[in-house]
Amino acid sequence: MFAFRRAVPRASSRAHDRESLRENMTKVPDKIVDSLIARFTETTRGSTKCVEILTNVQTLTTDYCRIQMTTNTEAKLLNYMFALCLRLDNYMTDHTTLAVDLAISTTS
Repeated sequence: MFAFRRAVPRASSRAHDRESLRENMTKVPDKIVDSLIARFTETTRGSTKCVEILTNVQTLTTDYCRIQMTTNTEAKLLNYMFALCLRLDNYMTDHTTLAVDLAISTTS
C-alpha cells in the first residue's frame, strides 16, 4: 500500500495509465495491483470506456485507461493503511513512525 501510494499520481498531477503504474510496482502481483486500482483510484474525464472495464477487475486490459488518486481516494487509502497498522501492532501504533514513512507531518 505504501508503494501504491507513491506510484499513483495525485489529482493535481498528470494521470497515468495502468501499465506505467505496473512498471513502478514490479514486485507486486498483477491481481493485487488491479484490486488497488479499482478500490483506490478514479478515472479521468474522457475515459468512459475505462469505467466499464474497471467494474470487472479481471478484464482490466486497456492501454488508454487514465487513472489518478483524488483527495477522497487518498484519504480512503490512508484510512485502510492506518487500520491495518493498528491491527498488526495490537492497536498501539507510534504515529511518528507512520508520519515519517508516509512523508507527512505529525500535525496533519
